[in-house]
Amino acid sequence: SSLKNVNETASKGFWILKYLTDRAFFSIFVLGALLFLYLKTIDSTLGVLILCCFIYLAANGAFGMYVNVLTAMRERQKASIFLMADTLGKLLAIVLTVFIFQDRLDYIFIGISFSAIVSVLFLRAFISKRFRIDMVGSHQNFRDLKSTVIVSFPLILPTAFMALKMYGDRWILAGFMGVEELSGFSVLLQMGFLPMILMLGVVQTYVAPNIYNIAEANNPHILLIYLKALVFKIVIFSIATSLVSMALSGWVFSILVGNVYQQYSYFLPVFVISGAFSAISTILYVALIACFSTQKVAKMATMVVVVSLVSSFILVFFIGFVGAVVGLLFGSIATIVFYWYSLHSHAYVNC
Repeated sequence: SSLKNVNETASKGFWILKYLTDRAFFSIFVLGALLFLYLKTIDSTLGVLILCCFIYLAANGAFGMYVNVLTAMRERQKASIFLMADTLGKLLAIVLTVFIFQDRLDYIFIGISFSAIVSVLFLRAFISKRFRIDMVGSHQNFRDLKSTVIVSFPLILPTAFMALKMYGDRWILAGFMGVEELSGFSVLLQMGFLPMILMLGVVQTYVAPNIYNIAEANNPHILLIYLKALVFKIVIFSIATSLVSMALSGWVFSILVGNVYQQYSYFLPVFVISGAFSAISTILYVALIACFSTQKVAKMATMVVVVSLVSSFILVFFIGFVGAVVGLLFGSIATIVFYWYSLHSHAYVNC
């Protein structure tokens, strides 16, 4: 029954999304391939890492867009299932690649990138079948496509900067410290940061409609009260999870990846907290979109991402791997503070 037909407007909307996503994925892949060919002559390992980062970036972006489709169609349970399956798939990719290629750290990135591609292909196939776009008719009229691009264009720049921030930390770390530290950082991201983001992403699929409904009622004070209660619960949950990870980090690392990255296990609670804070900033970002124009949100998001990137660069330059960890945490906290201040000021102005 979940594969029933939907109306033509929704099907056309998914066709537009798939059209744009496929071309964005292809463009990012070509850019990564060009960088790979250039860097291969300098350092073949670095070239592979850059290519895998671009593939992972494209696949994660497409996956997020398709999850939003399920959320918009009130298929939140299925969105949650795909989010958790994606997380488990990436963790499994780490375990398998470390088990098979213990001495080839760059293979971890290949495994994670492959897992991301598999996830988005499964989700894309499911939604294609769900929307039955082959029965909609001709989509030769590109006026809807053009209007979609025009409306969403202001958000393209901050989205690109956010993606750059997500991978900028790793590129900066690789440039200053090397592959060993980069691999450890990436494993920590997959084991502590990413599961927390995706776990709370499930929460976001349920709270986003509430945020939009409250914002449409033009009562920003009620929205702040709702967000404050939500953030408080997430903070308590993340602190409890980080305490558990602090006690079990060594055991978790020994089970999943053996002794290869045991020296990094002590940082796992910090990545759990950073993942939760990053998820909170994403929820606040949804509230900003509901309250402000896309142009204003674009400026806000771009500014906080640039500040986070610069701070990460400085911290890694001076204190290395620890700087990358601190920069990740600092960037999440700074984003939350700025977004909350913006929402609070909006509520004060409209009181």
